[in-house]
Amino acid sequence: MTWLTEDPTAVIVLGAITIVLLAIIFFNTGRAAVLFGMFAAILLVGLLVLAEHLIVTDRERVEMTVYDVAKSLEANDLADVQSYLAADATRLHNQAVRYMSMVELQEVHITDGPDITVNKLTTTPTAHVDLVAVPHHKLKSGASGRQQIPLEVKLKLRLTDDRWLIDGAEIIPFNPSNR
Repeated sequence: MTWLTEDPTAVIVLGAITIVLLAIIFFNTGRAAVLFGMFAAILLVGLLVLAEHLIVTDRERVEMTVYDVAKSLEANDLADVQSYLAADATRLHNQAVRYMSMVELQEVHITDGPDITVNKLTTTPTAHVDLVAVPHHKLKSGASGRQQIPLEVKLKLRLTDDRWLIDGAEIIPFNPSNR
């Protein structure tokens, strides 16, 4: 059912094909019933697209979290970045403080992914995210030039108080041969 709740493309394409076929039939036959069928198909497609827009799945919420963290990183807002980290993820909190004190981020481009897998069968639902990001940053130490190093990012998130929080991260230089 995720084809309906996460991406309306299939509904739009099938709806457009149905409407075009009904339009061809209507222009060949002139039957009012076909015209009503066209309007019903247009209404149904509209309602399904609206439903897709209104239903936010866990996968979509995890994706929003990933992009919100990227925005917080771009704003160099340590407190906001830490608000997306699980409270007991002490190592991640310390790494965030250390890295954000060393660099000033201008942009964070997610170039591949995020590939998201949600597991609701665990006691606390978890999600795993794989992506490639290119942070554009400069060192606060005064070194010149902008650094652009692609990074492979693997995140583990868990649902806590109706929020997806990061409780594990592995960030390594991207190597295309590992994919």
